[in-house]
Amino acid sequence: MQATIPVRTTQRSFPSSFTGRVYMGMCWVTAAIFLYSASSKIINIYGFGLILDSYGLIPEAWNKPLSILIPIMELLISAGMLYFPFAALAAGGAGLLVAAFTTVLLWKWGEVLPYGCGCFGPGTAREVGYWDITKNACLLIVVGYLLIYRLLFWRRFRIKSG
Repeated sequence: MQATIPVRTTQRSFPSSFTGRVYMGMCWVTAAIFLYSASSKIINIYGFGLILDSYGLIPEAWNKPLSILIPIMELLISAGMLYFPFAALAAGGAGLLVAAFTTVLLWKWGEVLPYGCGCFGPGTAREVGYWDITKNACLLIVVGYLLIYRLLFWRRFRIKSG
């Protein structure tokens, strides 16, 4: 009687190719950015409410709920980026959040905001300019890549039972 070697019937739930490793690295970096952003807003939640108020685009009654909801969304996005099955959902949420803030910054282009752009909590007063839009555009490109990569190649990495 000959012994049989067990055959692995499942695939990894994460990519192992070079592009897959780049993808995972981008997920980690994006998760770190959103974690840092959320933690700086949670530490000074009152200051973040002032930032939202300084935009002047939402009713004052919405400042407090949004100053709590946005950092929670950023924490969920950060966690979702690190858990591969939710990476596409997290990338989509990140894209919507960054697109919304980029729209606000474009609306406020050239104006001096008293707390800065508010990306990472309260900062110094400065004019909204190219740097603010450029960093958001770069983040949108990264998040778009993550979303497209995950949606196009998800079948390759799902766990197969056999």
